[in-house]
Amino acid sequence: MAKSGHFALLLAFSLSSFAILANLLGHWRNSTKLIAGARNATIGCFACLTIAVTVLWIALVRSDFAVTYVAEHTSRALPLVFKLSALWAGASGSLLLWLWMQTGFIVLVFHKCKDDEGAFSAGARGAANLVSAFFLLVLVFDQNPFAVSTTIRPDGAGLNPMLQHPAMALHAPILLISFATLAVPFAWAFASLKWDAAQGPAPLSRQARNWILPAWLFMTIGIVLRMWWGHEKLGPGGSRAWDPGQNFFLMPWLTATALLFCFRVSKRNPFSANLLFILSLITYSLCILGTFLPRSAPDSGVHAFPESELGKPFLILLIHIWILAAILLWRKYRRLKEQT
Repeated sequence: MAKSGHFALLLAFSLSSFAILANLLGHWRNSTKLIAGARNATIGCFACLTIAVTVLWIALVRSDFAVTYVAEHTSRALPLVFKLSALWAGASGSLLLWLWMQTGFIVLVFHKCKDDEGAFSAGARGAANLVSAFFLLVLVFDQNPFAVSTTIRPDGAGLNPMLQHPAMALHAPILLISFATLAVPFAWAFASLKWDAAQGPAPLSRQARNWILPAWLFMTIGIVLRMWWGHEKLGPGGSRAWDPGQNFFLMPWLTATALLFCFRVSKRNPFSANLLFILSLITYSLCILGTFLPRSAPDSGVHAFPESELGKPFLILLIHIWILAAILLWRKYRRLKEQT
């Protein structure tokens, strides 16, 4: 079973990498065949991730302690609800769940392959697939959730008792839904940077705007649930200063609030329209920053990842995102300057 899950991740990585090249070439050559192939590859990547998530969930429920992730986060006596929530109890499981939902949302929104929206969707999928390929690179070669132990334990270590609480069982997936949803305006912003303003407003702006409010609501609920958990487990004051990760999550919440406002007034205020690109990139970047970079608390990040060394790799991802964004912004500025 573990081999099938690992193979699904390898296949998803291959499809995501192919989709990046096909989207870029299809956008450059204006080839509908390449764009359609990239779209199908992204759909195939989502199917592979669905298989991987299903396999890991089955391993957790069956208490397959040959899988290291299962042995480290579950035990035979653990209630079923916490065996299911163990999927996001560790770094690799949370990353897999995030990527699965994010890829599904990208497929749902940017599935166009014809007319002007086809080239725009190709640019958006290319940006999303770049992030997906990096996530999969980490999952396959560094944080493999399907790694098999040489010795099979009679029982697992169990779930951290601090995480066996209804608020924490719900908090992580709700936050991950908001992060995955914010990938839609992030991908839209990248595609918009390559869009020529002389052709009119960027396509799919309404669809991107409609995904901001659910993301903001899910993030708000996730933060409130984490505060409830802090109050229940750590007592009065525990919901405020106990965790630097809590403060990190407030940062994307604030920028998501500003992004929601800018989308609402962008048609009436050209300055707000220009801020959409920057705020979309900042908000998604802060989601990554708040999830994998804080390390000073025993429960930093989305859940308890004290053993994870994902801070540096994801810092590299953020650097690449902003270098690409800076290049696209500079090219967009030059085009606007030439037109005026």
